[in-house]
Amino acid sequence: HYEKVGKDHYTVQKIGVLAASGAGLTDGRLSFVNAVELGRRVAKDLGSPNCERMTPIKFAEYVEDNFRNKSAVKVTVISDIDVIEKEYPLLHAVARCSLSGTDPIGGGGDEDDVPRHVPRVVKLEYRSDDISKVKESLYFIGKGVTYDTGGADIKAGGVMRGMSRDKCGAATAAGFMATIAELKPKHVNVTVVLGLVRNSVGSNAYVSDEIIYSRAGKRVLVGNTDAEGRMVMTDLLCESKEAVLEERKAGLHIPS
Repeated sequence: HYEKVGKDHYTVQKIGVLAASGAGLTDGRLSFVNAVELGRRVAKDLGSPNCERMTPIKFAEYVEDNFRNKSAVKVTVISDIDVIEKEYPLLHAVARCSLSGTDPIGGGGDEDDVPRHVPRVVKLEYRSDDISKVKESLYFIGKGVTYDTGGADIKAGGVMRGMSRDKCGAATAAGFMATIAELKPKHVNVTVVLGLVRNSVGSNAYVSDEIIYSRAGKRVLVGNTDAEGRMVMTDLLCESKEAVLEERKAGLHIPS
């Protein structure tokens, strides 16, 4: 903002903590508070109310940058549209309107393509460095609809205002993982999967009455395109269930 308006900006270099004698403010407690605050700031930044500042691509780039120097967390970004269509068909349906010029089944021309709105799937994986102490594996699916117009069932009458916050589930999950990366708990494994799309409206938007096959092979009848959250997250949840079953098949009977 300061750069845009031509003003000098400043950065806080250091914050101190003043505590009463005997408050028990140990280094460990301070580290915990710092980790929680770091995660909160990541979530707040990703949840930016400016939907063009945090498009699916920019959201994924922010996550990559934030975790680049955090070796405790493995980051995988899926950007290949063919892979997204195959592995996450319900999510792909929601994103279809932004793919008109790039998607071979879209039927649109280049003028319909909105590259900055194309979908991304981001996976964040934390694994304890001592498997003998792991008591459970946690899986979080983050809804990252960077803007929700409602799709073909459009949000009319002024209720579209504020729909840039429809990505705050994904923002919160990423912020939580930032805290995990700082704390490095021994007793838990954590996997976060973020579905990042824009629910746009246009000639190639998915519509009510479509029947789409999910990752699990189930037929899904679209009843309302403004119920896109379940479409975005269902295939990601299915993939996580598959991962849990694979672990159990391999003999890793950790509660998940």
